[in-house]
Amino acid sequence: MPEKRRLEISKYKGRTGFGSYDELLRPENDIHAPGSVDSVLLDEMIKLVPETDDYIYTKYTPLALKYRKGSRPYLEKVVRDVAGRGDDASMAKALMRWCNRIPFNFPTPEKSTENGFWSTDTILFGGTEEELIKRGTEICTEQARVLCVLFQVAGMPARLVALFDMNRKNWGHGVTEIYIRSRRSSGWAIFDATSDACYPKPKGGLASAWELHNHPELVDAHPSHGKEPYVDSVFYQCSAIVNYFVWDWQKYDYRWSFMSEYVRKIWEANDQ
Repeated sequence: MPEKRRLEISKYKGRTGFGSYDELLRPENDIHAPGSVDSVLLDEMIKLVPETDDYIYTKYTPLALKYRKGSRPYLEKVVRDVAGRGDDASMAKALMRWCNRIPFNFPTPEKSTENGFWSTDTILFGGTEEELIKRGTEICTEQARVLCVLFQVAGMPARLVALFDMNRKNWGHGVTEIYIRSRRSSGWAIFDATSDACYPKPKGGLASAWELHNHPELVDAHPSHGKEPYVDSVFYQCSAIVNYFVWDWQKYDYRWSFMSEYVRKIWEANDQ
């Protein structure tokens, strides 16, 4: 038998290989400060393709959690108040809905302008998950990061997923993937805090990013399809996954930053 070729994961790792998005993903164009947590996670993400899917879904993310109770008390309180005592799926849905409401439940002066909304001059990026919550973040990648750590504090393995609409330039999204433990069908499943959406499979359980890639009809059958901008199968045709662990938070830089000039021009053009 021919020897199985070893996977060179470095070929699929990092900010490049995403077509027109490579320009947006350059460190100098990033909305987050160079070296900050969200910037580093872009450097570490692995593109989800047929060559990597087996590795990503079997070896990449450890299912054993190392969170030490008491190390993030604010997040623990959120989990206690929100998640309840149900199964993994019901607790995950409750936390997802809570994260979806962050921009509405946590208004702050930084988001207030003469028009009643944040502007490209006042919006802030980055920070710890506690800071993101209290600042009322409505940035999809930051809501996904908050949801990821809440899942882990609740005892559920989780990681981050970056999605790219390859039909449009600069139109991406951030969601969370969680490992659901169930008697019927354990496995990874997508939870989208921004859209308050997860995707049931016909025979039970919830779909992973790779399953949504291969079965786009599962996304487009969602009740919010056509109503929420990110509930669309096109986003799951190009994606990347990265590990982020709440117990490793001290190794990251959580400085805040303002919007880069590159992204400012994109956002202001889209508002016209």
